[in-house]
Amino acid sequence: MAKIKKCSNCGVFNEQDSKFCEKCGNKLYMEKEIKNKSSIVNKINCPYCGSEIPASVKKCSNCGEWIKPYNRGDNFPIILGYASILIAFILSIILYMGSSNPTEALLGFAIPFILPLIITLYLITRKDPKTRKHGIILLIIWIILVMFFYWMYQSDLESYLKLQEARRNAYNNYYYY
Repeated sequence: MAKIKKCSNCGVFNEQDSKFCEKCGNKLYMEKEIKNKSSIVNKINCPYCGSEIPASVKKCSNCGEWIKPYNRGDNFPIILGYASILIAFILSIILYMGSSNPTEALLGFAIPFILPLIITLYLITRKDPKTRKHGIILLIIWIILVMFFYWMYQSDLESYLKLQEARRNAYNNYYYY
C-alpha cells in the first residue's frame, strides 16, 4: 500500500488506512476531517465559565450562557461606580469639614458612601469577568476611603472629647471653687 497520509505532528507519511501515525502516534485525519477541524480551530473561552468553545457559537455549550459581542453600553455601570466613589469622597469632605460635633461628622462621611457600596456590590455580582474585576477594585477603594474617614472621625472624636473635658473642668473650677 502507498504511504500517502502525512502526519501533521511529525511529517512522516503513513499508509492510507492508518488512523494513527507510525512514528509519533498522533491521530491522522482524512482531508474531509481536516476541513471540518479547521473550521472549529477558532476557539474562544466562555466569559462566564471559562470553557473553550468555538468562536462562532452564540450560546456556551457548557454553562448555557449567551455569548454576546462586546457592547460599549456595558461600561455604564462601571463608569457610574467610579463616579459615585469620587462624588461620595468630595461630598464627604464637604459634609465632614462643615460639622461641629462627632455625630454630624459620622453622618457626613457615612451617608454619601451608601450609594457607591450598592453599585459596587451590583458590579461584583455580575457574571462578566471585566465588570466583576472593576467591582472588586471599587470595593477596595471603598474600604480604603471608609477606613480613612473612620480614622479622621476617631482622631476628631478624641479631640472633641478632650475639648469637652477641658470646658467641663473650666466650668467646674469657676463655679465650684
